[in-house]
Amino acid sequence: MTGTILDLYDDAALNSLKVEFNQIEKAAYNLPRENLDAIQSAPIKGGINKGAQTYTVKTITKLGMAKVVSEDAKDLPPVSLAVKKQTVEIRDVGDSYKFTRAELDGAAFNNMPLESLDAQAARQTIDEKVDEIIYVGEKNWGLLGLLTNPNVTKTIAANNAGNTSKKWKNKTLDEITKDIQTMVDAVFNATKGPRGTGTVTPNTIKIPRDAFTYLTTTYTGSDSKITYLDALKSKFAPQGITNWELCVSAGGIGKVSTDGDSDRALLYKKGEENVFSILPVAFRVLPAQFVGLSIIYNCLARTGGCCWRRPTTGVYMDGV
Repeated sequence: MTGTILDLYDDAALNSLKVEFNQIEKAAYNLPRENLDAIQSAPIKGGINKGAQTYTVKTITKLGMAKVVSEDAKDLPPVSLAVKKQTVEIRDVGDSYKFTRAELDGAAFNNMPLESLDAQAARQTIDEKVDEIIYVGEKNWGLLGLLTNPNVTKTIAANNAGNTSKKWKNKTLDEITKDIQTMVDAVFNATKGPRGTGTVTPNTIKIPRDAFTYLTTTYTGSDSKITYLDALKSKFAPQGITNWELCVSAGGIGKVSTDGDSDRALLYKKGEENVFSILPVAFRVLPAQFVGLSIIYNCLARTGGCCWRRPTTGVYMDGV
């Protein structure tokens, strides 16, 4: 550490400062991820080396069918996998926090603890950016998100009866039901087997904030205590939709359509076998850097966004 700002302090002061640094770094690592749910929406893919620069994703479509055969059959029908490989770049997401000489002097000589708010803000800012990338990708760096994969089927919400709006906040319960059924049918058609029966039952629907708020605050009648959301849960439970979730992110997730700023809903079969996020490093504080009269801690995460292994298990709906 020769030639750095820490040379200004004796051993006792240095030991005290090192304890402060360690406590602040630990607090940054342990900060909870509040109101950020992209990783829960697309589970982290395990086994990716922290230093990996790329990851090859295999997008899979199942082909072929089975049949009854004899005991000595030699002509068993093949089941092949149509595999499309795509190499995803893994990118760094970074920011930093620092302590000035005045702050270090206060901690070393005046028994004033170093402020940890900047370190916590650095952690939270990285979390929010990673969450945003996993949801909608990062176009400038070629990263795709849960809501922005071109291989996922896209549908458009129908106009309401007045033919003036596609948004759910302007629709009746029956009109919203038809939109959701359109999404269910799209997954069925994209995944049905050779005999015309569905092979995937979607279990999760993610709804943008404005639409979700409308569903939770609008009732089926003037004297009813049943919200639109309650009614929809009941209608679609037999079809396997058990998770009704709000799209939450600091990035204002939902307005991802190329058609103006229309909101996008997602219906899909949640599971790592279908869709996952690439996050080999969730958060890391790098060794201290000394610049002039400041000590700087650079922070980073590493992500490749969100990858759909089986894009036919999901469907987007724009305009909601």
